[in-house]
Amino acid sequence: MLPVMCVLLSIVFYKTVKYSKKTNHMVHQVLLDPTGTEATFVYKNYWQRKMRADRQDEVLMLQHLANPP
Repeated sequence: MLPVMCVLLSIVFYKTVKYSKKTNHMVHQVLLDPTGTEATFVYKNYWQRKMRADRQDEVLMLQHLANPP
């Protein structure tokens, strides 16, 4: 039973790392527009996002951001 558990644990670990790489949203920079209405979030894993054809940055209007509870 131990070899089966080791194999299953390694599969679960692999899938967890793969999922976290795909959904990683660590912010590297926050750039504020000169007018003060928009904020641009530049993500840290720029190269990986470029290889997956994901957006490397995201622009949000400041009025859409909510205060934390």
